[in-house]
Amino acid sequence: MDKKLANNVLIIGPTGLVGSELLQLCFKDVTMAQVHVLTRSDITLSNQKLIIHKFDFEDFSSLSALLSKIDIVFCCIGTTMKNAGSKEAFRRVDFDIPIGIAKVAKEAGVSRFITISSIGADINASNFYLKTKGEMEEELLKLNFKKVALIRPSFLVGKRNEFRLGERIASFFMYVFQFLLVGRFAKFKPIEATVVANAMIKIASGASNTQIYENNEIQWIGK
Repeated sequence: MDKKLANNVLIIGPTGLVGSELLQLCFKDVTMAQVHVLTRSDITLSNQKLIIHKFDFEDFSSLSALLSKIDIVFCCIGTTMKNAGSKEAFRRVDFDIPIGIAKVAKEAGVSRFITISSIGADINASNFYLKTKGEMEEELLKLNFKKVALIRPSFLVGKRNEFRLGERIASFFMYVFQFLLVGRFAKFKPIEATVVANAMIKIASGASNTQIYENNEIQWIGK
């Protein structure tokens, strides 16, 4: 456990599937003093720990003053190719934003950066999504935070704010046939967003310097 018991944390992407779960867990965690969030959209939640920062995700250098007060950054931002509309727009969200903020965070003295990536992330992947995630991981590791954790969950399940028919169908079949996912296929089992969020908090507060957490490890840590 980190010696500092009152941490100020920043959540990037607090309205997404994992980010919203993480936000609630941080409210309940006695080691979290202030919970700052970066968001484009309005948040109607109210909590004595919560501090909301409306941000356009353009001028990352303007975050320097805020980040100088932060101990842990949780990056949960992400999109899909369908929602982004183009490869350029997707890369903007899943690479430029995390790395842009991470660079300012490092300069501001943030010691821990915990981010969601993806199972199969690989800079050599032929799939654009997985390649972009792999490139994000590689650039983040170069920044040499005291602690950096790359969270690679499999298929995320939970209550989303938006309806995604494809995910609903995939989620149904993943649950029905997950008993077949054993051995080397076990890492593809679906994982609850709240389990991922809980694992992120435990990893951020733990002494381990492990940098990459695969789905099986996340399941075990977050239970």
